[in-house]
Amino acid sequence: MMEMEFPSRPDPDDLQSSPPRDWRPDPLRARARGYDVANMSSAELEELWHQEEEAAAARRVSDDPQLRVREDEWEDPTPLVDADRPPFPVNVFPSWCADFVEAVARETQTPTDLAGLLILAALAVPLAGKVRIRSRWFEPVNVYVVVVLPPGERKSPVFRRVMEPLERLEELRVEAWRTELAAATAEHKLAQDRVKVARKRATEDGAGDDTRQALVDAEQALQAAELRDAPKLIVSDITPEKLVDTLAEQGGRLALLDEEATIFQIMSGRYQGALNIEAFLKAHDGGQLRRDRVNKDVAPVIVKNPALTLGLTVQPDVLKGLSEHKAFRGRGLIARFLFAVPTSMLGRRDITPAEVEPWLEAAYTARVADLDTVREGTLLRLDDAAETRFVEYRCWHETQLGPLGDLHPYADWASKLPGALLRIAALLHLAGGGSEAAATPISLDTIERVIELSAYLIPHAKHAIALIHDNERLELAAKCWAWIDKTDADEVRFRDLQRGVHEEAEEVERAVEALAERHLVRLEERAAQGRGGRPSRVLVVNPKARAAMPPAGPEVHS
Repeated sequence: MMEMEFPSRPDPDDLQSSPPRDWRPDPLRARARGYDVANMSSAELEELWHQEEEAAAARRVSDDPQLRVREDEWEDPTPLVDADRPPFPVNVFPSWCADFVEAVARETQTPTDLAGLLILAALAVPLAGKVRIRSRWFEPVNVYVVVVLPPGERKSPVFRRVMEPLERLEELRVEAWRTELAAATAEHKLAQDRVKVARKRATEDGAGDDTRQALVDAEQALQAAELRDAPKLIVSDITPEKLVDTLAEQGGRLALLDEEATIFQIMSGRYQGALNIEAFLKAHDGGQLRRDRVNKDVAPVIVKNPALTLGLTVQPDVLKGLSEHKAFRGRGLIARFLFAVPTSMLGRRDITPAEVEPWLEAAYTARVADLDTVREGTLLRLDDAAETRFVEYRCWHETQLGPLGDLHPYADWASKLPGALLRIAALLHLAGGGSEAAATPISLDTIERVIELSAYLIPHAKHAIALIHDNERLELAAKCWAWIDKTDADEVRFRDLQRGVHEEAEEVERAVEALAERHLVRLEERAAQGRGGRPSRVLVVNPKARAAMPPAGPEVHS
C-alpha cells in the first residue's frame, strides 16, 4: 500500500525575504500578536509580515482534504474546566424528598443541586453517630457537603428552608431537657448533700471501712447525677477547640451548618493564626479526638467515635482561597467533601414561580423527625444483589484510579468516593422506608441510585478541585487560548504568545501545559531556520480545537 504523503509546511527560507512596499498589517491581528501598529519599527514590521505569510501558508495546507487524516493523530480536545456539569439527579431520592427538592428549587428559582446536596446533610444529622453501614468495611453516615454558587443566587433562602426541620428538632430536644432539668437539679443537690455528710463521717475518729465505702458510693452517685449539658444539634461559627468540647458535651454528634462557610476561614487560622483541621479530619471518619487542657491537673477532653456533619454553601472566591493552604488537600480535608458547582440560573429565572405546597413542607419535616427515632447502634447491610452490584462498581472505580484512569488526577478525593456512596445509600434507605427500614437490608435499587449519583458527584468534584488548586493557571490558560484563537493560525510561536498575553515566561509555560493536557495545543521544539537563526518553540493547534471550543476560549468560571 502506497504511503500517503502529506503537504508540508513552507520553509521560512523559501518565503519572500521582505514585505511588499504597499503591504500594511491588519490592526486586529497585529494587536493579537502583541504589536503596537502605530509605533512599529521596520524590523517588527518585517517580523509580523513573516508571521502572516507563515499563517497564510499554513491555512492553505489546512484546506487540503488529506488533513483529515492528520486530525486523527490528535486526541479530542476538552474544555479547560468542564462547563457541562450534569444537573442534580433528583430521582435518586424517595418521591417525598424529590418532590420537596423540586418544589423548593422552583419557588426560589435555584438549581436543584442546591437543595439536593444540602438535603443529604439534613438527612445525615439525626442519624449520625447512631447508624453505621457495612459492606466489606464499616462506614458511619455523617457527610461533608458544600455547594458553590456566586452571590445573588438565593443560597440563604434555600439553606434555611432545608435546615428548618433540624432547628425545630433541636428546639424540641431543648424543651424536653428543660422539663427534666428541675428534677435533675434537685437530685444533683441531694447527691451533693449526701457526699458532704459521708465525707464528714469518714473523717471522724473511728471511721471504719463501711463509712469510707459510703463516701465512695456517695461520690459515684453524685457523678451519675451530673447535670446534662443543654442539647445542641447545630453550630456554625465555632473554633476547632470549641468544636471538640461541644462534641464531647453532645456525645460525639454535631452538625456544622453554615450558609456563609466562615468555618473555612476559622480552619485557616482566623483566631489562632495557624492552620487547624485535625478535628475536622477525625470527626468525619470517627477517629478519636483528644484535647489536652492547659491545666495538667484537669483531665483531657476525649471524644470517641465523633460524627460531625457539615453542610455549607460558599461563593467561588471562598473556594479558590483554599488554595493558599496546601494542607487542605495534602492532608485530605478536600477529599472528604461532596461538591456541587451548579450552573447559574441568573437571567433565566421565572419572576412569578409557584410556591412550595404546605403538605410537601409538612411531609419533609415529619420525615426528618421520624429519622430521629432510629435506634442507636443500628447497623445496615447490603442484600446479596446490592453487594454484588457494588463490588462491580468498585472494580470499575479501581481501574479509574490508575495512572491512565480518568480519576487518577483526583485520586485523593476519588479514593473516598465508595465510602461516601455507602453513607448515602444508608441515608436514602432510611429516608425511603423511615425508621422501620432500619431492620431491613439495603436493596439493589438503592445501590443503583447511588451509582447514578456518583456520575453527578465526579464531574462536580473535578470542577471544584480545579477552582481550588488550579484556578490561576486555568485563568491564564483561557487567556492564552483566546489569544491563540484570535490569530486564526495553526501554529504560533511561544515568544509571540508570551508577548501577546503580557505574562512571565514561567507562568505562560504553566498555562500552555494546561492547554496541552487538554489536547488543545502541542508544544514543539523547532530547529533554527537559515543562517544565524535561533531554535524556537512553537505551539501547534489541534485542528479540531476551534470547532470544539467557544470563540472566546474555554469557560473557567461558572
